[in-house]
Amino acid sequence: LFNNLNIFIALCEICLGRNIAYIQRDYRKLLTKYEGNEWGACIAYLTMPLTLRQLFDGRIWSKMWSTYALYDPSYQNHESFGFFIDFGNGLSTIPPSLLVNVAIVQGSNGVASPLWVGCV
Repeated sequence: LFNNLNIFIALCEICLGRNIAYIQRDYRKLLTKYEGNEWGACIAYLTMPLTLRQLFDGRIWSKMWSTYALYDPSYQNHESFGFFIDFGNGLSTIPPSLLVNVAIVQGSNGVASPLWVGCV
């Protein structure tokens, strides 16, 4: 379960890098609307209605970052350390996480044995 949650977080971090311009624009709007009421922005994000199509829209997931940037503005700045670390983590986490999933499901009879994956 943790490994698959890690893959989901990595996908969100990829959305951070791919949609930074959108995040910056949305952050400025949120800052104007919710300055001093950041918690209200969190509630609005977590309770917004979604269609099935929006669940697969990277911009919707990017709103998570513009909302979080109300607490830590470095996440709307593509030159910050936090941005680079999280975006890089998103890009580098998925392949090894998928490999671990394969090793867990297939066991020692599969393409990647759990012992080999654990050593890597």
